[in-house]
Amino acid sequence: MGFTEEVEIVLNFICECECHAHGFPNSLNCSNGNGTLECGACRCNEGRIGRACECSKDEEEQKIWMQTAAWITGRASAATMETAFVEHASARKETTQRRDTSPSGTRDCVQCRAFGTGDKKETCEKQCSYFNLIMKKRKDELPQPNDQPYINHCKERDANDCWFFFTYATKNDSTVEVHVAEELECPSGPDIIPIVAGVVAGIVLIGLALLLIWKLLMIIHDRREFAKFEKEKMNAKWDTGENPIYKSAVTTVVNPKYEGNNVCISANAKTCGECIQIGPQCAWCKDPGFKPSRCDDKDSLEKAGCNQLGIENPQGTVTIDKNKPVTNRKTDGGQNLRPDEIIQIQPQKLTLNLRSGESQKFTLTFKRGEDYPIDLYFLMDLSDSMQSNLENVKNLGTELAKAMQHITKDLRIGFGSLLEKPFIPVKNPCFPNNCTAPFSYINVLSLTDDTALFTQEVSKQKTSGNLDSSEAGFEAIIQAAVCKEVIGWRNGIRLLVFSTDAGFAGDGKLGGIVRPNEEKCHLENNMYTKSNYFDTPTISQLVDTLKDNNIQTIFAVTEQFRDAYQELSAQIPKSAVGSQSINPSSVVQLIIDAYNSLSSEVILENSKLPAGVSISYVSHCKNGVSEKGEFGRKCSSVSIGDEVTFDIEITATGCPSNGRSETIKIKPLGFSEEVEIILNFICECECHKDGIPNSPECSGGHGTLECGVCRCNKGQSGRLCECSQDESLTDDLDAYCRMDNGGDICSNNGECVCGTCECKKRDNPEERYSGKFCECDNFSCDRSSNRPCGGTLFPIGHGRCECRQCICDANYTGSACDCSLDTSTCLASNNQICNGRGICECGACICTDAKFQGPTCEICPTCPRI
Repeated sequence: MGFTEEVEIVLNFICECECHAHGFPNSLNCSNGNGTLECGACRCNEGRIGRACECSKDEEEQKIWMQTAAWITGRASAATMETAFVEHASARKETTQRRDTSPSGTRDCVQCRAFGTGDKKETCEKQCSYFNLIMKKRKDELPQPNDQPYINHCKERDANDCWFFFTYATKNDSTVEVHVAEELECPSGPDIIPIVAGVVAGIVLIGLALLLIWKLLMIIHDRREFAKFEKEKMNAKWDTGENPIYKSAVTTVVNPKYEGNNVCISANAKTCGECIQIGPQCAWCKDPGFKPSRCDDKDSLEKAGCNQLGIENPQGTVTIDKNKPVTNRKTDGGQNLRPDEIIQIQPQKLTLNLRSGESQKFTLTFKRGEDYPIDLYFLMDLSDSMQSNLENVKNLGTELAKAMQHITKDLRIGFGSLLEKPFIPVKNPCFPNNCTAPFSYINVLSLTDDTALFTQEVSKQKTSGNLDSSEAGFEAIIQAAVCKEVIGWRNGIRLLVFSTDAGFAGDGKLGGIVRPNEEKCHLENNMYTKSNYFDTPTISQLVDTLKDNNIQTIFAVTEQFRDAYQELSAQIPKSAVGSQSINPSSVVQLIIDAYNSLSSEVILENSKLPAGVSISYVSHCKNGVSEKGEFGRKCSSVSIGDEVTFDIEITATGCPSNGRSETIKIKPLGFSEEVEIILNFICECECHKDGIPNSPECSGGHGTLECGVCRCNKGQSGRLCECSQDESLTDDLDAYCRMDNGGDICSNNGECVCGTCECKKRDNPEERYSGKFCECDNFSCDRSSNRPCGGTLFPIGHGRCECRQCICDANYTGSACDCSLDTSTCLASNNQICNGRGICECGACICTDAKFQGPTCEICPTCPRI
């Protein structure tokens, strides 16, 4: 910019190849002059198209297709389109004629020469000899453009609508070469299988549709006929409620009295005592000469004729022998009472007369005492590691008394120490130093209300060393519990606080000590003297001892062993675990918290029950809470002055302890008070006392006449003690009670007495065993109306059962006498039996003509109506 000089650039565009300049116009290779052969390809003249310019590009045809496109888009009218299509058809015909005269029109010549068919079949030799014919088997074997230059591929259809393929090419010497594929592509004929399958499927569908229509018509027809039948049945002269064919086959009649099992009779009791032990529902008739079963329920005995005064039916009773009311006073008022004058449980003593199966009930009241005496014994491990804890305990008495003033004014406190079992291999760890030698347990101070003395005695204590962590704790606890007089336990709340920083284990066997601990007091001058003689107590011994002596235990341990003692506490009733620390006030608070937790829970426990005796509890606690089963023994959150009750039920089965009286006790765990219960068992009737020994009525004195029957002397049996039970004769007598050598005695339905069968009695007195061997009965026959042979006590009875076979009444037959021979119920309206269309069996018609139905075979739904 800014200068006059410039550069001129001439641009030449390369749009053609060099060979373009050497093209051959109107070359014979381009369909005999229809194009220019340049660069090895034909550039077609105007109006020609195709690779060899073999096709004519008719401008008129293009015009017609443009008009067609205009019509499609809505720009040409229907008339214009009709003209266009006519012109198009004419143009195509003219084009075809032109092609037939061009080399592309060699189709007919190829067809006649290669296949002997086509329009030029007759003139083939004259008109179609201008090219060389070469045959190939398949079309893929025809020459390709790369194989031969200026080749043209053609596909034509013959008169049979089959396609044939050929190529032609004009060589440089102007000869034409045609390659033809022998393989033709003809349209395949229709597939027969799908056509046949379709026809068959159509026929099947039509058939199914016709069947459904027929079924629907039949259903409609049947419903109409059934409606007619129902209408005629309602108009019939007989009542369906009276006709036997409409009655139930079996009518069940149950006598309520014998519904279920009458255990009183089935037990086959021989004496009054045996009868009343069966259950509380059984009574005994002692009237002389009473024939029915003497053991039955009271109402049945009275109905059978037993005098009311002759019925023995003893009942259990509850008698309260001592029933002082629970103490009711407040801690800040009222007179001072001795510990044995404070009552927390009521009643204190009862007597129960128990009959087998009959429970006796009573209510126990518990009221947590106000200002109740508390004894607290502090048992401490004096290992050297417990030095800081010992300092905290020195002032425990005074501080604890102040802290528990709101709970009780009657507090006593004691102190004991423990260390280790002093035996080899556990040597004296102090030697030769001057310290306390190992010991097992020492009662330092018995229970006292002098808190100053407690402080004084604890201050004198010194710790000692030991060689292992296995302390003598269990031994010390056992001795503190069982040495009641030495320790000074009262009948109040007994608390034992066990303080240690060690675990627990039984190590006596390490020193050769194998004798089990006998759980007895062995204190001499307040020191346990049998440590080298008895082994360490087991956990079960520890549990039993604490429970039997009403001691509530508090384990004050370090955090390291808390889990171990927690598991131990779970096995000891009324025990708790707390964590001790170096804080002096924490010891007092630990004891108070544990005491409140233990004392607020009331758990009843009974002593061992005699065999055949059971007990159950129902608790009635605060806020209306009531529990049964094992939870019925316990009430929680019971504060001082609160009152709770327990319903207690005791039941005996049979005659426990052979009729001897037994005593059981019930007490709340952790308290010394208890309820004493005397159990008397009713094993005999009152008439037992009036028995006549060696009565003449018992076979001349072979038994005691008691309660209307003979109680046979030893060696005698039978209803009247008439049979001697000599062992040498017993087997011989049993042989007389068997039907055959291998049979059961009295057919297992009776008892062999003196060689004669006495058959059992049934719950239902109408049912009986009979026969010499009790082999017969009157209840095992086939049943009708739930009675053997139709029964004999009902209006519908038609027979009787004799020795397990039915004896039918006149005019009845069948295994259960349930088939009537009367044919009057089968008469039709024309007085014919079953209308002549059936037979009468057991009073009911069985129609033999399939078209007829109804009670008398008179209904014919398909018969024509006249």
